[in-house]
Parts: sequence; C-alpha cells; structure tokens
Amino acid sequence: MRFLFLSPASRYALLGLRVLALAAGRPRPADEVARKGGLPANTLSKIFQRLARRGLLRAERGPGGGYSLAKPAAETTAADILRAVQDIVPGGHHCLLNNRLCGKQGFCPVHQVIIRADRIVIAGFEALTLEHLADSEGWT
Repeated sequence: MRFLFLSPASRYALLGLRVLALAAGRPRPADEVARKGGLPANTLSKIFQRLARRGLLRAERGPGGGYSLAKPAAETTAADILRAVQDIVPGGHHCLLNNRLCGKQGFCPVHQVIIRADRIVIAGFEALTLEHLADSEGWT
C-alpha cells in the first residue's frame, strides 16, 4: 500500500532537475530536458520558470542558453525541489475528516499520525540530494 503521493509537477521537477544535474553545468533548453526525460515540454517549461524564480535554477537567454542548476547538485535536496514546486498550505494540513485546516476546532483523531508521517517523509527528502538522484540508474 502506498500513501505518499507526489503531484505530476513534483515528479517532473525531480526528473527534469536530474537531467540538468547530468548535463554537468551546461545550460540546456527546457524542451531538450523534456525530450531526454520523457516529460511534457510545455509543462516542464512552466515548472522550470517557477524553479528559476525560487532560486533553484539559473536561466540564460539567447543562443547556447537554457537552464542550469543554480548550485551544485550535492547542495540541492529533493525537499528543496518539492517545496519550490508544490503549493504548501500555510499554517497546517487539511483535515482528513472534513474540508478545513486542522486545529481550527480541535484536532481530528488522525492528526498526530499524519504529523509523524509528514516528519518522516520530509526527513527522507531532506537527506536525498539531487546528486543522489543523478547517480541513480534506471530513473529515466
């Protein structure tokens, strides 16, 4: 059984940045990265624009331009990438039992379970660098 779900945008960001990490610092156009990663070009382009605004990518215009990592792959974690792409609800989680933020009227019975699981998942993504992802074979 799997509980963890990454949005398509999160998966595309991880895969796209992996391709850039393998490009050894050379700028690559988003459509080339999409082709190499088997990703939708228009969607990846929008994701890369967002990652550039958030400081994870460097964008260079003109011939020979494209996107490159803003810092070494060993210094970028999967958590950094996911935080930049996913829209995180400020102030908490949505309750599993109704459609409001937890804590507005007390906590639901599964609140502590979700909080503990969240901490474990975040710690795992904090420990996983883009360098680790680039070293993983069979990922694309």
